[in-house]
Amino acid sequence: MREKRNMKAQVSMFVIIGILIVAGVSAVIFINSQIQEAKWATEEAVLRALPERIRPVESSFLDCLKEISTTGTNTLGLQAGYIELPEKDEASDFMPFSSHFQFIGTAIPYWFYISGNNLQKMQMPSIESMQNQLNNYIKENAARCSVLPFIAEGFEISEGEISEVSSRIRDDGVDVIIDLPLTIAINKTSATVQKHAFKLPFALGKTYKLARDIMSYENETLFLEERSIDVLALYAPTSGFELICSPKTWFVDEVESTVKEALEGNIAFLKLKGNYFDLAKKENKYFVLNLDAKDMNINFLSSREWPSKFEVYPSENGVMSAEPIGKQEMLAAATNVLGLCFLSYQFTYDLAYPVLVQVYDSKTNYIFQFPIVVSVYRNKPRTAELISIPQYEREICLRKVQPVTIETYDNKGNPLEADISFKCISTVCEIGQTKLSDGIASLTENFPQCVNGFIIASADGYAEKKYQISTNQETSAVLFLQPFKSLDLDFNVEEDSSVFLSVKLQTGDYATTIIWPEQKQIQLIPGTYDVRAWAMKKGSFTLKGETIEKCNEVPALGIAGLFGAKREQCTNYEIPEITMSEAPYGGATLEFSVSESDLEDASKIKFNLNIYDVPKNQAQLQEVYEFIGSASAQAPELE
Repeated sequence: MREKRNMKAQVSMFVIIGILIVAGVSAVIFINSQIQEAKWATEEAVLRALPERIRPVESSFLDCLKEISTTGTNTLGLQAGYIELPEKDEASDFMPFSSHFQFIGTAIPYWFYISGNNLQKMQMPSIESMQNQLNNYIKENAARCSVLPFIAEGFEISEGEISEVSSRIRDDGVDVIIDLPLTIAINKTSATVQKHAFKLPFALGKTYKLARDIMSYENETLFLEERSIDVLALYAPTSGFELICSPKTWFVDEVESTVKEALEGNIAFLKLKGNYFDLAKKENKYFVLNLDAKDMNINFLSSREWPSKFEVYPSENGVMSAEPIGKQEMLAAATNVLGLCFLSYQFTYDLAYPVLVQVYDSKTNYIFQFPIVVSVYRNKPRTAELISIPQYEREICLRKVQPVTIETYDNKGNPLEADISFKCISTVCEIGQTKLSDGIASLTENFPQCVNGFIIASADGYAEKKYQISTNQETSAVLFLQPFKSLDLDFNVEEDSSVFLSVKLQTGDYATTIIWPEQKQIQLIPGTYDVRAWAMKKGSFTLKGETIEKCNEVPALGIAGLFGAKREQCTNYEIPEITMSEAPYGGATLEFSVSESDLEDASKIKFNLNIYDVPKNQAQLQEVYEFIGSASAQAPELE
């Protein structure tokens, strides 16, 4: 019996010990969970745990740490989620954007941009990377927090080294805990604060998440590119077909200015769905994106002053032009019947510019902003397929392996420093610049290997010079550049007239288009030129409507028509009255040659155009146009 009782007692003891072990493990788990939750304690909780006499020291120390953390948190918002900026990707002439957008003296990393060598790049940070950057910033700057004023008051303070900084970005706040031992003593009261914890009331998490949603929405829908294409269609000449017999011209810089101004206004109108704005008109729904603002204010900013890319095809010397048609096969029949001519044009654009997106939370007075590059290529939104073509071509420029020596001179054999580039197929690679040394302007540099490529030399005041070369064979080239001579322009036209002048060198690539009197000078080099000119009278001109009878031979009726018999069939055409602000009344098509000595002695060139009466009806309009297109004129006079 006694043995059984002892056995029962031993069993009971094991049970009790087991219960205590389980309870102990449970307690450890509970305590650890409590410690984990306490890790993100508030400032008030930290201070309550300290003796009242010591609290002012810790409170002041926390205020300093909070100020540093606030600066880091605000920097994350103002710099697109970065405190430490990523490595800079430089801009180029091809694409004028580096990886950082400059805004009011602040460098902000683009979340999406196109690099100088035409690569699409994303650099959107994660919440984890922002937390790590904030931790590093606090750790690097915490030494600025001084306790010297309290030591002067009699406190004994011993400060250790920071071992760890942790932060947690939430929707409506940022939690921070800093592991830094601080021992504080005064009189007989002392305490050691190991961890300093506080919360910052900034909606970094919420604003970042909405910014990330906007970036994703842009990547999925390309809404910025689509609206940019709409602006081009509304504010720039893209395609057209007009009943007119005179050429039309546009200045590229004026079109660019108009488009940039329109983009600035239209981008600023963009909104997300929400209650932070009122629609003045129903049609303004066009500017509201199908994305929820989540009770925050969103701004889209663009400026005509920011770096941008704007190119038009076709254009020449800053002028876009369209000439009348009427002789083309498809339109010949209509031209012959109606006695009219037509003007058709189509322009495509490459457009790239920055947009700064700002997300603002009014409850916590916090702003998060990020820039992106909007890119339109040949009137179409950016896509991987569109970008891949020039991207592949530019790889040629990365493979410079063949050394070539270039020397550049002016037309008299004097050494001339010049910028050197190399064109292989449709790709142009920047090479460098010839430098003057020992009486020779030369450059030795590696070129891409290319069969029948072109070395291109350019210098201010000189016509561009091309030299064909196969860089897998030849190793040197000498280029002579011809200086431009600027001449004042004059025409034998009436006042309130404008002249459209097209001049093209027969041998070589030089050509220029002038709209006079807006452009009062022309630059020429020796050579033979083809010239076309139209003189337009400004004012209000009404071309009367009329009925035109046109008669043609057609097969005869009946069986005679089967054997080739003809009959005349006449049809009347009603031509409506039209009003024009300009009317052609003169012009010429000619060829002229100019020598080097001619240019040296001249300061002015006068073109004597054929002058006709201003047309009064549409038949006369057609006649004037035909005269201009076919009638030759005497060579211009150099004075």
